[in-house]
Amino acid sequence: MRDITIILLASTLYIGSVFFVTQGKTFRLDSDYDSNFPIISYVVDTVRNEKRFPFWNPYVTTGISVLGDPLSGVTYLPYLLPMLAFGVPDGWWVVVGLHAFLAGVFMWMWLRKLLGRRLSLPLWGGLIYMGAGALSARVAAGHIEKVLSYPWHPLFLMFILKKGQTLGTAALMGAVMGVVFLTGDVYGLLFMAIFYGAIGVTRAIEGEIRRVRWIQWIREIMLMMSAFLLVGGVKLVPFIFHVWPVMSRYSTFDAARGSIHAFLTWMPLIVPWGVSFYDRPVSQQLFGFWYNWYEYYAFIGLPIVFLFWLPKVIKRRETQLLLLLFFVGILYIARGYPYSVFYWLEKSVPVLSWFRAPQRMYGALTSVVVALIVLCAKRVVHPQQYVFLWAMLLITFVVNAYQMTHAFEIPRRDEESVVREMRRRDAGEITVATFACCTQTFLVRERIRVINYYYGWLPKGAPRFTTADGSEFSLETIRMARPTYIIAPKDMSVGEIGYDEWFEEGEIVVWRESILT
Repeated sequence: MRDITIILLASTLYIGSVFFVTQGKTFRLDSDYDSNFPIISYVVDTVRNEKRFPFWNPYVTTGISVLGDPLSGVTYLPYLLPMLAFGVPDGWWVVVGLHAFLAGVFMWMWLRKLLGRRLSLPLWGGLIYMGAGALSARVAAGHIEKVLSYPWHPLFLMFILKKGQTLGTAALMGAVMGVVFLTGDVYGLLFMAIFYGAIGVTRAIEGEIRRVRWIQWIREIMLMMSAFLLVGGVKLVPFIFHVWPVMSRYSTFDAARGSIHAFLTWMPLIVPWGVSFYDRPVSQQLFGFWYNWYEYYAFIGLPIVFLFWLPKVIKRRETQLLLLLFFVGILYIARGYPYSVFYWLEKSVPVLSWFRAPQRMYGALTSVVVALIVLCAKRVVHPQQYVFLWAMLLITFVVNAYQMTHAFEIPRRDEESVVREMRRRDAGEITVATFACCTQTFLVRERIRVINYYYGWLPKGAPRFTTADGSEFSLETIRMARPTYIIAPKDMSVGEIGYDEWFEEGEIVVWRESILT
């Protein structure tokens, strides 16, 4: 109870400090928040104002199932309930604080299984995981679903690495995977499946290839699937019937783009800089950092030095399995290179091409790294030296709290004003194509359908509003789609396809069809 209380206080201070220093700002809309907030905001507004739960959101392109949306966390109650209680975006603060706390508790639980209950190291490891860069970067990026799934990785690892697998353990693993599916983090679900597969293959190779063993393993898998269906069915069933037949994965990307070489995968764990390091052209050219900083950032800091003592704990069975998962993880991050097994696996398993940005593995890999750090620290640190451990932890918290502040910006008054003025002038059923940053949140709030909504799943056969390589907008597609209005930056003209300037606000211009003029 003492350790849980400390974790609760630490999570409150950690997230509370970020809340305090960002007063007067709001979550950045030039991030995935502008895709994710409108989804939950529509549900919250409908429940609050109309006293009903909406099963269909008509404002995302041609509409999407609320329950079956694979990328939404609406069916995940620890996300939905705080949002309903406190609204959007205020409820998100509560959700982040709750999941920071859960991350610390679940990692602490797992480490107590590994190390025993009488040491302070499980608490230290739980706090490292809670304060690690993988979580703060996801908050900064607006990757809501990855924040929601982050606490569940150590709990899943606790089950798959448990000595003496039982059918009950298999059911718990399936339930955890079902929970992660509800969060909307399909990447997290993939990484759990990869880790389970790696451990399963190891168990088979180690000599337990007997008929009875195979039968038990098959039973475990079937029970896992049953538990997964039981927990995740509320989302899986509408996905199969209402999303899969009519929607498709947005696929103008190179799935392996963003891969970094295996021998460079240590860098995100020790580099404390964000934009100033990962987004510099020289870093992008030298190390292959294709995406924004938050896709790579996973700073843990000084505790990494304990990994130099891995040879002292290599004989432990847990260490060997964790190292296996670590190497599987870094090979996934390097999936764009022929020496990675995932480079070849993608060619025979096409579904892997749905998952871009290989460095997103760091979210799941962080729990493995923290466990290895704590195992090594137990071997070399005496209780009298614990003060150094807490000093290291403090540095990790300060650095990552600072990076989390990049999730905030001055409220976007111009974008909000443009949308409100458009709705004031036209209160009817209208469609909009928006090419101006950070307007989707306000458009959906005003019940305006966005036909080119930026999202991971789009209607099958729907027009793509960018060229094939995704480098620029396609005016011909806009001409064919004929939205009622177009919102565009000042340097973009759509007059040649039959639209006239209507009004402007700041750097944003609203165009309307010429026939309405």
